[in-house]
Amino acid sequence: MSELFNAITFPGTEDIVCQEIIDVSAGLLSHNMLTTAKGQVSWQGNPADVNKMIPSLLTVLRVMRVISSFTAVSFPEFERKTSQIPWAQILSGLKEPGSGIKIRARSFKSKLYHTSAITERLERIISTATERRFILDNNLAETPQTLIEAAFIQNQCTISISVSSADLGRRGYRLETAKAPLQENLAAVMIRSSGWDGQSPCIDPFCGSGTIPIEAALFSRQQGHLPTAIMGFDRDEGACRAAQHNLDRAKSLFNLPGSICIKHSPVSRLPENWTEDGCTGHIITNPPYGKRIQSRHDLRNLYARFGSILRNNFAGWTVTTLCPAGKDGEILLGQTGLNFITICSFSNGGLPVSIRRAQVDAEAL
Repeated sequence: MSELFNAITFPGTEDIVCQEIIDVSAGLLSHNMLTTAKGQVSWQGNPADVNKMIPSLLTVLRVMRVISSFTAVSFPEFERKTSQIPWAQILSGLKEPGSGIKIRARSFKSKLYHTSAITERLERIISTATERRFILDNNLAETPQTLIEAAFIQNQCTISISVSSADLGRRGYRLETAKAPLQENLAAVMIRSSGWDGQSPCIDPFCGSGTIPIEAALFSRQQGHLPTAIMGFDRDEGACRAAQHNLDRAKSLFNLPGSICIKHSPVSRLPENWTEDGCTGHIITNPPYGKRIQSRHDLRNLYARFGSILRNNFAGWTVTTLCPAGKDGEILLGQTGLNFITICSFSNGGLPVSIRRAQVDAEAL
């Protein structure tokens, strides 16, 4: 039986997520079978097929099964319609006692915009309908067994229940972090945005705790490829130790190939660390910005040095970066001397950012 599913993602990355869903569906889905809204991608599918897809999804935050959809412009209307949902039947498969349920709400351009008030009402309705047999705790320290979400988009409310882990981005390998760590899902979005084929060399010269190199290896495995080389460098020795420990865990968890290397090295030594003449690949990186560096002057100098290294040593390569959105990002990337285009924009930890891509052409030398 076909049901409606929503893949929840970072608003602004929906097109990237669409392509991944199509890729992992093994030919079951195409673009005209998917619809997008702010922060989600929706499709009709067989639950068994969706369950097979979920372990391969790297860019998605979570997958939800829609159990009801309706218009609501007042709280009495919302309460009346959510009370009609057969909650006891829907939640009957959960183990008792003590099954953890987390309730979440989000709202976009809707009259009901107070998410805490939405959550409180939905919690009360579910508690009454199930005779309080479950733990309804929105501050659960551990990942809850089940997530229930009320999503308002232009007054249309969609009630859905998780069919995946509440957070697919917690892959279990990243137990150590460096400054300003990049979420696993966002690193996966960057890799897909780059156009990397999963086979040619892939380098991150500002790898921090290793998220991009590890996610690159997971993407390569998803595509059924064996990469030539995946390399991560960072000038911070502590970050490199964290990256190596995270990589060791990822190799154990996911049986990743051995062609991944983490090395303590500043960006100025990038040409020394890659000496394969005539070989092109991708540089995918999250260079410092904001709190990760002390001053704008330092930032401009860093980006200028980075651009000079690329133009003089990596002609033919593709560069994909995460940087501040808008004028701030344009100023920083302008120091590189490369012509970047914006692929997508979203919020990372409350900071507007963009994924931008450039080709290092021979003319730039």
